[in-house]
Amino acid sequence: MGSVSQFQEVTPYGSIGLLAHDHLEGEKFYDLKVNDPLRIIYSDGTGQDYIISQTMLVGEKYDWNKLFYQVYVGDKLVLQTCYGQNGGRLFVIAYKKE
Repeated sequence: MGSVSQFQEVTPYGSIGLLAHDHLEGEKFYDLKVNDPLRIIYSDGTGQDYIISQTMLVGEKYDWNKLFYQVYVGDKLVLQTCYGQNGGRLFVIAYKKE
């Protein structure tokens, strides 16, 4: 069984980042599509509903600093997993449901 880890380094930038290996729990990230609902349950039992607004597949050659600010800055939820064998990434970006 796999797990999802919180990417603590992005918290000061306003987002919640969740990371998972693509051959474990991250494999499920590939099934998520734009406009899909997503519910996060916090450790205290409370929850927050999100709507997926974007999915991004990024190849292994990218400017991580530029990508970091594009993906992680702002009040949003970001799911991240590996893509391919050479360091690519899948990002699933969602915003709070109003």
